[in-house]
Amino acid sequence: MNEAGAQQPPSRASLMEQHAAARARREAADLGSEAYRVAAEEVARIEIAIALLEEPPIEITAAAAEAGPGRS
Repeated sequence: MNEAGAQQPPSRASLMEQHAAARARREAADLGSEAYRVAAEEVARIEIAIALLEEPPIEITAAAAEAGPGRS
């Protein structure tokens, strides 16, 4: 933990290891089973975490916010 008490986010390498393990669990589970659903959800969560590390945050300008969706 850092000085503020918050945990450091996992590294991309760590997330990739978790992703491979979750994919293996999903592939080993019977399609439609609870184990498959849990593993598929874990794969999705990990993929989102990886994307958040790789993608820069979206900045919304005041003009774009006032224009509304699709009108920037």
